[in-house]
Amino acid sequence: MRTPGNVTLGATPEYLAGHYILQGASSFLPVMALSPKEGEKILDMCAAPGGKSTHIAAIMRNTGMVVCNDINRDRVKALVGNFHRMGITNSVIISHDGRVFPK
Repeated sequence: MRTPGNVTLGATPEYLAGHYILQGASSFLPVMALSPKEGEKILDMCAAPGGKSTHIAAIMRNTGMVVCNDINRDRVKALVGNFHRMGITNSVIISHDGRVFPK
């Protein structure tokens, strides 16, 4: 998608400043079903590129903790970038195989 000025939505000043993130229903709807609350601890086992996790952190107003895991280290790079851009500080980003996730 492009803006009326023919700029892609992922290249607007607002996007680059972290005012929004592009996400599909597959990222939006699970967060609504989870209904996170401020101060909670949440684990996202398939976190990259960050649509669900950034939405969770925003709803929690950067309180509590969101543990963001993704097995694919290359995708974790996008997750880290999105978290920095969005100003999220209540999260830990890791890369483990969810089938053998450490206790």
